[in-house]
Amino acid sequence: MTKRTSIQAIDSGSRIADRKGPQTRILAEVVYGLSSRDCKGMGICKINAVDSPDYQAGKAPCGASLAYLQVVNSSTIRFTFLKSSIMPEQYALRFAGGYFCLEEAFAFSDHLSTALETTNICIPEGVYPIQDGEQFIIVDFLQS
Repeated sequence: MTKRTSIQAIDSGSRIADRKGPQTRILAEVVYGLSSRDCKGMGICKINAVDSPDYQAGKAPCGASLAYLQVVNSSTIRFTFLKSSIMPEQYALRFAGGYFCLEEAFAFSDHLSTALETTNICIPEGVYPIQDGEQFIIVDFLQS
Protein backbone atom coordinates (compact mmCIF):
# COMPACT_ATOMS: atom_id res chain seq x y z
CA MET A 1 0.00 0.00 0.00
CA THR A 2 1.32 3.45 -0.92
CA LYS A 3 1.45 6.09 1.78
CA ARG A 4 -0.45 9.27 1.03
CA THR A 5 1.55 12.40 1.71
CA SER A 6 -0.06 15.79 2.05
CA ILE A 7 2.52 18.25 0.84
CA GLN A 8 0.32 21.19 1.82
CA ALA A 9 0.70 20.27 5.48
CA ILE A 10 4.46 20.51 5.13
CA ASP A 11 4.90 23.40 2.72
CA SER A 12 1.69 25.20 1.86
CA GLY A 13 1.33 26.39 -1.70
CA SER A 14 4.20 24.42 -3.26
CA ARG A 15 3.93 23.62 -6.94
CA ILE A 16 6.27 22.22 -9.57
CA ALA A 17 8.44 25.34 -9.47
CA ASP A 18 7.53 27.25 -6.37
CA ARG A 19 10.36 29.75 -6.25
CA LYS A 20 12.02 31.56 -9.11
CA GLY A 21 15.63 32.60 -9.34
CA PRO A 22 18.77 30.87 -8.05
CA GLN A 23 16.82 28.99 -5.36
CA THR A 24 14.07 27.58 -7.58
CA ARG A 25 12.90 24.21 -6.34
CA ILE A 26 10.56 21.61 -7.69
CA LEU A 27 8.62 18.79 -6.11
CA ALA A 28 9.39 15.43 -7.69
CA GLU A 29 8.94 11.71 -7.36
CA VAL A 30 12.35 10.05 -7.09
CA VAL A 31 12.30 6.43 -8.29
CA TYR A 32 15.15 4.41 -6.83
CA GLY A 33 17.43 1.96 -8.65
CA LEU A 34 19.40 2.14 -11.90
CA SER A 35 17.86 2.60 -15.35
CA SER A 36 20.57 0.35 -16.82
CA ARG A 37 19.34 -2.53 -14.60
CA ASP A 38 15.54 -2.14 -14.87
CA CYS A 39 15.54 0.03 -11.75
CA LYS A 40 17.43 -2.52 -9.63
CA GLY A 41 20.51 -1.48 -7.64
CA MET A 42 21.46 1.54 -5.59
CA GLY A 43 20.87 4.94 -7.09
CA ILE A 44 18.28 6.96 -8.96
CA CYS A 45 16.40 5.33 -11.82
CA LYS A 46 14.27 8.30 -12.80
CA ILE A 47 12.77 11.53 -11.52
CA ASN A 48 9.27 12.70 -12.37
CA ALA A 49 8.13 16.26 -11.71
CA VAL A 50 5.00 16.44 -9.57
CA ASP A 51 2.44 19.22 -9.88
CA SER A 52 -0.09 18.21 -7.24
CA PRO A 53 0.33 18.81 -3.52
CA ASP A 54 -1.57 15.56 -2.81
CA TYR A 55 0.48 13.37 -5.14
CA GLN A 56 0.79 9.71 -4.14
CA ALA A 57 4.18 8.15 -4.74
CA GLY A 58 4.03 5.41 -7.37
CA LYS A 59 4.27 1.71 -6.80
CA ALA A 60 7.59 1.19 -8.55
CA PRO A 61 8.96 -2.24 -7.58
CA CYS A 62 12.24 -0.65 -6.56
CA GLY A 63 10.57 2.09 -4.50
CA ALA A 64 9.93 5.79 -4.88
CA SER A 65 9.43 8.80 -2.64
CA LEU A 66 8.87 12.53 -2.88
CA ALA A 67 11.58 15.16 -2.64
CA TYR A 68 12.06 18.83 -3.24
CA LEU A 69 14.94 19.41 -5.69
CA GLN A 70 16.90 22.63 -5.54
CA VAL A 71 20.11 23.85 -7.15
CA VAL A 72 22.07 25.28 -4.23
CA ASN A 73 25.06 26.50 -6.27
CA SER A 74 26.94 25.59 -9.45
CA SER A 75 28.32 22.40 -7.87
CA THR A 76 25.49 21.21 -5.59
CA ILE A 77 21.91 20.07 -6.03
CA ARG A 78 19.89 19.39 -2.87
CA PHE A 79 17.25 16.70 -2.53
CA THR A 80 14.98 17.23 0.48
CA PHE A 81 13.14 13.92 0.83
CA LEU A 82 9.82 13.94 2.67
CA LYS A 83 10.19 11.24 5.31
CA SER A 84 6.44 10.63 5.33
CA SER A 85 6.71 9.45 1.70
CA ILE A 86 9.54 6.95 2.34
CA MET A 87 8.41 3.39 3.02
CA PRO A 88 10.20 1.70 5.96
CA GLU A 89 11.95 -0.88 3.76
CA GLN A 90 13.26 1.90 1.48
CA TYR A 91 14.46 3.89 4.48
CA ALA A 92 16.35 0.85 5.79
CA LEU A 93 17.88 0.11 2.38
CA ARG A 94 18.69 3.59 1.13
CA PHE A 95 19.13 5.94 4.12
CA ALA A 96 19.68 4.09 7.42
CA GLY A 97 23.45 3.79 6.87
CA GLY A 98 23.83 7.57 6.99
CA TYR A 99 24.51 7.98 3.28
CA PHE A 100 22.86 7.68 -0.14
CA CYS A 101 24.74 5.58 -2.70
CA LEU A 102 24.71 6.19 -6.46
CA GLU A 103 26.25 3.25 -8.29
CA GLU A 104 25.94 5.12 -11.59
CA ALA A 105 25.79 8.76 -12.57
CA PHE A 106 22.31 10.20 -13.06
CA ALA A 107 21.56 12.78 -15.77
CA PHE A 108 18.49 15.00 -15.42
CA SER A 109 16.09 15.32 -18.32
CA ASP A 110 16.01 18.63 -20.17
CA HIS A 111 12.50 19.18 -18.75
CA LEU A 112 13.69 18.90 -15.14
CA SER A 113 16.78 21.02 -15.76
CA THR A 114 14.62 23.72 -17.31
CA ALA A 115 12.19 23.58 -14.37
CA LEU A 116 15.19 24.19 -12.08
CA GLU A 117 16.27 27.06 -14.35
CA THR A 118 19.58 25.50 -15.29
CA THR A 119 21.00 23.14 -17.92
CA ASN A 120 22.80 19.82 -18.12
CA ILE A 121 22.52 18.54 -14.54
CA CYS A 122 24.40 15.31 -13.96
CA ILE A 123 25.05 13.78 -10.55
CA PRO A 124 28.23 11.65 -10.53
CA GLU A 125 28.31 8.20 -8.98
CA GLY A 126 29.42 8.20 -5.38
CA VAL A 127 28.43 7.97 -1.75
CA TYR A 128 26.67 11.06 -0.40
CA PRO A 129 26.14 11.76 3.33
CA ILE A 130 22.61 12.48 4.50
CA GLN A 131 21.14 14.82 7.09
CA ASP A 132 18.36 12.85 8.78
CA GLY A 133 15.80 15.18 10.37
CA GLU A 134 12.39 14.67 11.92
CA GLN A 135 10.36 15.38 8.74
CA PHE A 136 13.00 15.45 6.02
CA ILE A 137 16.16 13.72 4.82
CA ILE A 138 18.52 16.08 3.02
CA VAL A 139 21.13 14.88 0.52
CA ASP A 140 23.47 17.37 -1.13
CA PHE A 141 24.65 15.83 -4.41
CA LEU A 142 27.58 17.11 -6.43
CA GLN A 143 26.71 18.03 -9.99
CA SER A 144 29.02 17.94 -12.95
